[in-house]
Amino acid sequence: MRIGASGRTAWMFGLIVILAAVQVITGVAVPGRASSEDATEGRPSTAVQRAAGRFTDVTDPGLVRALEALAPTGALEAFDGDELRASRAVTLGEFAQAAAAAFGVTVPAGKPAPQAALQALVERGALISSDRSHTEVDLALPVTVGEMTGAVLRLAGMEAIGERWPSGSSTAARLELARAAGVLPASIKVGDASRPATRAEAVQLLYEARRVLVLSGQLQRSTTGTASIDTELGEVRVRLSDDAVVVRNGQPASLEDLRDGDTVRAVVDLAGRARVVAAEGRGLALDLDSSELVETARRALEDFARQLTPEQWQMILQGDWAGFRESAKPQIYERLTQAGIAPEEAEALMSGDWETLQSLAADRLADEAGRRLDVSPELVRSVLASDWATARQLAQQELIERIINDVIVPNAQRQSTAG
Repeated sequence: MRIGASGRTAWMFGLIVILAAVQVITGVAVPGRASSEDATEGRPSTAVQRAAGRFTDVTDPGLVRALEALAPTGALEAFDGDELRASRAVTLGEFAQAAAAAFGVTVPAGKPAPQAALQALVERGALISSDRSHTEVDLALPVTVGEMTGAVLRLAGMEAIGERWPSGSSTAARLELARAAGVLPASIKVGDASRPATRAEAVQLLYEARRVLVLSGQLQRSTTGTASIDTELGEVRVRLSDDAVVVRNGQPASLEDLRDGDTVRAVVDLAGRARVVAAEGRGLALDLDSSELVETARRALEDFARQLTPEQWQMILQGDWAGFRESAKPQIYERLTQAGIAPEEAEALMSGDWETLQSLAADRLADEAGRRLDVSPELVRSVLASDWATARQLAQQELIERIINDVIVPNAQRQSTAG
């Protein structure tokens, strides 16, 4: 049976209600969601208080709240004793066991809990494995802030967003993403990637990462500060606030840059507010017929083959590609220029000067896009180079010129004629 848009929305709402009810009744959190202690205003159950309250040295309210939320998942079993020692460096074994429990990762049986959890996280791709086997890894080694944050982002489903993050795929960039998503503890700075993470930071990061959800689907904007994301489970409405971090086509953007039909991944908090929106969509794309391009290329190759000399065919049969390339340069140059490629572009292409070719191609794209969009090529070049200050200045100049030429001058001419 096919479900319409309104039916999918109702079905999705019903699923959320059922999941919330299961959490309240069982006290077990759905991976990637807040626990029942966060979903209700009442105090946690006695069992949860005992599990979290066994750490007699924890007095910070925020850390207590995080411990109470993680207790039902079994994540706190990674830390032995009756003291958390929050400032102590978290070990690889402790973090692996806590992270696997917090996100409901199935661990293999028959092994000690830390080693089994580490194996499960490596197999899942959350932790990057070294060349050593799981049995040879020293589980007592400290985990760095960068390693910990990268693993949690992967478990929370944010890795795909990180792959298109504007500042790249470095560890520092992962910390930037975690900060934008609102899951990075306040004690961690972007430059802290290489230092050991503390137990308190591990607990807080896991707690916050379970309080967000990553939605994937097609975006449909609304004029009321909200948007709908058409996911596999149905249509989900999210709030778009001005403080949301927006990335479009791998570049920093704003909410105004988002377009209906964009493929998006959004990090959404419990209030339904989008913290990060990573969108992919059409930019300055030219309408090209790929089948026509393939057919044109085929005909060009056939024409070129008919022009080859017997000596050149002999070079091809003998595998003398260097000799063939040198002898065929004049023919290739002629074919390129006949196809409409500028002489300087043909020379750059044949000599392998890719830097010059890229610059020339950018100029050609700017000229063509400027003609189609009826704007100056300089404006297009500044946009392609992400030189927003220059782009803004050029756009203002063009707007003023159009107002003068299209409005003021015609009005003055009409008034002059009427007078």
